[in-house]
Amino acid sequence: MKNRTALVAVSVWLCACGGGGGTTTVSPSTTTPVVVVPPVSPPVVPPVEAQTCSTPTSMQPVVLFNGTPMLAVCNGVYVEPAASAEEQLNLRESVALAYAAVTDFYTGFTAAHPDMILCKTAACRTYFMGTYAGVYSPLGFQLPGATYQAGKPTLFVTFTSFPNLGRQTIAHELSHVEFGFRIGDGGFPAWFNEGQAVLIGKSPDCTNQTVNWISDLRTLDGGAALANAVADSSKGDAIYCQSQREVAAWLAINGKQKFYDLLTGVKAGREFYSLYGNLVNQ
Repeated sequence: MKNRTALVAVSVWLCACGGGGGTTTVSPSTTTPVVVVPPVSPPVVPPVEAQTCSTPTSMQPVVLFNGTPMLAVCNGVYVEPAASAEEQLNLRESVALAYAAVTDFYTGFTAAHPDMILCKTAACRTYFMGTYAGVYSPLGFQLPGATYQAGKPTLFVTFTSFPNLGRQTIAHELSHVEFGFRIGDGGFPAWFNEGQAVLIGKSPDCTNQTVNWISDLRTLDGGAALANAVADSSKGDAIYCQSQREVAAWLAINGKQKFYDLLTGVKAGREFYSLYGNLVNQ
């Protein structure tokens, strides 16, 4: 997607309740033992980042930005040195929450985790992403206008705030990773790919987007056609959101299991629209 640059508190309430009535006669020679109640330890809640954003190992490869090493905040996750300590901490949480969002929707994250390069400044963005603000490069190629060439599948994101914008943008791009892994060489429309990514990542924000700019989304089946349609920034988000509404409406009618079946069927060679049925928001 070419987008525009977006403790757990556990309270344990313990109460000891008692009651009774009447009287009890106890012989003076009888000693009532003291009841010792062992202390109750609250459940251990692991840090969010420990789940999917572990501390980088000493063998972490170095990624250079104009000759300066990027900061490795998780295994395979890099942020430019301009990021503050607070931003780095929020970033680790955002990565974990983004993975959680995709995992929740797909009931698992089965694709290999890509590298992530996250930029705060325009100079970093241009060096790594060229003209993009957020994009997943599955083959690790050099993006148009960029200096950096990735050696493996990499997710690039420009961040302006955390955790909300960062989580949403990262989740959007990660959904492309999982979607692509699940469909293999299956032929899916570009608008459907973007629709599921917007639905899962909530990026862009579609709260106030209700107008259908495209009379028939099937005209945006191809990636080039979709890219040309959203090139106009005045309606780019609106088209992404129209795709999101279509996928959301289809899911409301057909359910999540049929969504999974759709992916499996197309991956096996079935034609998308023969399984999908009629479009909802023509």
